[in-house]
Amino acid sequence: MSRRTWTLTEFQVEEAFRLRKIKGSKDPRTIAKLLGVSEDRVREALGMSCTRTRPLIARLKRAITVPECLLLDRDQRLYEGDRSLNQILLGDPPPRQSALDKLRSPWARNV
Repeated sequence: MSRRTWTLTEFQVEEAFRLRKIKGSKDPRTIAKLLGVSEDRVREALGMSCTRTRPLIARLKRAITVPECLLLDRDQRLYEGDRSLNQILLGDPPPRQSALDKLRSPWARNV
């Protein structure tokens, strides 16, 4: 099932611009209520950015930087010793290094 998006008619766009010029109804939410359409469609017609998606887009654009020392440590652990395909592809820990193995060891604390 697809979600249908409606655009404003030419008359509605002209009315939105006219209402925008009137003092007291400059808010797109107010204009949307007067026209009986969604606030997002009014913002789109007036050329304003959508305030709902702006924070989301800003969060998505942030770049993640990983320190070089962590990358070197990862590469060193990846290539040391004999590692199985599961350990390389799925990130399984080496033998005797998993949380379950540590719990089963005789040196584990009694919980």
